[in-house]
Amino acid sequence: MPELVQLFVRLESATTGERFAPAGLREAIVADAVRDGSNLNDTAIAVLADALEFAWEPRHRKSTPLPDDDVLALRMPPEGRDLLDARAAQDGVNRQDAAIGIWAARYGLPFTPCRKRHGPRRDPVAT
Repeated sequence: MPELVQLFVRLESATTGERFAPAGLREAIVADAVRDGSNLNDTAIAVLADALEFAWEPRHRKSTPLPDDDVLALRMPPEGRDLLDARAAQDGVNRQDAAIGIWAARYGLPFTPCRKRHGPRRDPVAT
C-alpha cells in the first residue's frame, strides 16, 4: 500500500471562532460519505483527486464521521499534497484555503479565501 501523508484542514479558528470554510461544508462531505457508504477521508480526498487529477484509491476504512468537528484530519498520497500546494501557489492562498475552495466549488458553496500564502516554508534544518 502506498505511503500517505497527513493533511489537517482547519474549518474554524480554535481561538477566535472565525470560520475559514463556508457553513455546511463538512456536513456536505459527510452526507456524501454516508450516501456512498464511504468515510469522510475517502470522500474528501476523492473530491481533491478529481479536481487536481491525481490517482486515489479509497481505503474503505469504516468510521462514523462527526459532523461538528472544526478540523478535517485527512490522509492522502504525497502527489496529491504536492498538486494541492501547486494550486495554492497558483491561487495565492495557503494549502488549507486551496482545499476548502475545491470542496466549496464541488458542493456549490460560496467561498472567499481568508488566509493568504506567506511564501515558501522554510526548512527547519537549514540555518
